[in-house]
Amino acid sequence: MKNKIKNLLLILMVLFGLKVTAQIEVSLLTNGGFEHQTPFSGWSGINLQGNLWEGQGSCSAYQGNSYMWVGDSEQDSGRNDVAEGLYQSISIPQNALSCSLYFYVSINTLETSVTVDYDYLDVKLRNNSGQIVANLGRIGNTAGTYGIPGCQNWALASVAVPSNYFNMPLQLTFEFATDASEPTIFRLDSISLIATLPCEYTANIIIDTLKDANAASNIAVGFVSANSSNCGWEAVVKSGATWLSTESGAFGNDSLRISVLANTTAIARTGTIEIGDTIISITQPGVPCTYVYSQTNYTCTSSLANNYNNIANVTAPTGCNWLASVVEGGTWLSTTSQGSGNGTISITVQENPTTAQRTGKISVGGSLLTINQPGKPNTGLADLADSYGVSVYPNLVNSEFNIAVAKEHIGTTYSIYDALGQLVLIGNVTSESNVVNIEGIDSGIYYLKVGENSKAIKIVKQ
Repeated sequence: MKNKIKNLLLILMVLFGLKVTAQIEVSLLTNGGFEHQTPFSGWSGINLQGNLWEGQGSCSAYQGNSYMWVGDSEQDSGRNDVAEGLYQSISIPQNALSCSLYFYVSINTLETSVTVDYDYLDVKLRNNSGQIVANLGRIGNTAGTYGIPGCQNWALASVAVPSNYFNMPLQLTFEFATDASEPTIFRLDSISLIATLPCEYTANIIIDTLKDANAASNIAVGFVSANSSNCGWEAVVKSGATWLSTESGAFGNDSLRISVLANTTAIARTGTIEIGDTIISITQPGVPCTYVYSQTNYTCTSSLANNYNNIANVTAPTGCNWLASVVEGGTWLSTTSQGSGNGTISITVQENPTTAQRTGKISVGGSLLTINQPGKPNTGLADLADSYGVSVYPNLVNSEFNIAVAKEHIGTTYSIYDALGQLVLIGNVTSESNVVNIEGIDSGIYYLKVGENSKAIKIVKQ
């Protein structure tokens, strides 16, 4: 007679195509070691006739102090004509990656056949109506050690449960049968049905948008719940790693904490963190748009009409779009400056016809830039028609113009002054019509006087 037990390896399921970051094992049976004070607690009987026993038998338990056996109470003779069993109701989770049954068995027999199992243990799955769903395997007297009484060494038997039986109400049964002669004693201990489940994580996010653009460290933004304390998780930044970081990770439940660098732009930015198959988005606002001038007061160089470029720099965060507008002095001051982020201000002014300085204001996002334009110089020259018989034509001059005078002005001098009152040309009045060449002076506004008593006449050199 063979002195060993064959491992029960009847069904092996290999699951493909499902990748998980972590997994856990869950036991689906109770009192698989028969250690409970109440006999067969957690188990139900099948056709019990008094041949199934639990407790501290004549052999040593595989683990703990107790086990169950089939035979007489003292395990010294065994029983013939046994047809009894035990079962537990089970339901394997639908999301299980695998499920396997493990148990330790010890068999002593008086059967002499090494090829025929006259006495055996059948492991089955039945539905709640008792109908057989699957035969998981059989161990019989051929795997036992000859001799009763006796204590065969414990051996492990295992079998994988096919996935098509997951998520079904079932009965896992251990059914014993012996014939009318030569009894066999079956012993069972440490029965376990282990389902391997994927670790699952739920992230309860309490902050998905930060309150401001400032740098911050170790901010609690949520809580991660795992379906087991054996499920380890790690938060990984998937996007935004240049400014977003986390060192969160744990076994089981724990908080999710992040750190961020300051956002120096006005543009909100979003990063993502991955925990298992869960993606979490974290948004950091941009800074408020502010506009700062390199100077807040600019004075034009003269009273004349002119374009002034890049009179002040505008400093603004990236992403802040702005358009300069005239809020005071719009009749003579204008601008078309605009930009995004940093830029400059340029203006156009019309001539100031008075001697008084005038002030205008330009706004960029509420920040004001003051523009001052001087009045024209007070030289005593008036832009008026002459009442002493002096006239000029044309007033818009390219190179030459004519001075027409009354006879009493002949023999006097004429003088030409610039807008600042500086003398730029002097000549003699020799007749009633005098041609003056000003080709050599710069373009601009000038004033002509004849003699000492005439009033000034404006001329424009183009």
